[in-house]
Amino acid sequence: MRKNQRTEPSQVTFTKRKFGLMKKAYELSVLCDCEIALIIFNSSNKLFQYASTDMDKVLLKYTEYNEPHESRTNSDIVEEAAPLHKRREQAAVVSAHSASPSLQICTESPPLPAGYVVKVQK
Repeated sequence: MRKNQRTEPSQVTFTKRKFGLMKKAYELSVLCDCEIALIIFNSSNKLFQYASTDMDKVLLKYTEYNEPHESRTNSDIVEEAAPLHKRREQAAVVSAHSASPSLQICTESPPLPAGYVVKVQK
């Protein structure tokens, strides 16, 4: 996963993913009967938040805890995803090399004689 370098597409990506994240937070709160507080600061330091109940109450509850049951950072997620990503890449390589000869023939097109043109119509 790489950072989107262009401003406009980056903003569109942020908006779509923010909505998706808030929707997932809502679903988790309803399906699992849990309290959720989601705080997002974008690259311009604008604040976006979602709370399944009252944000202040959830944050107060958060500050009263000494240690979280579970805490994760970006590096934790990347570290956990690395073996899965590697297995997927290896599976793709194996799959590409084990295609049957008949499939390989179908995907390779012979060169056309001089003067011939292929036109595709819908």
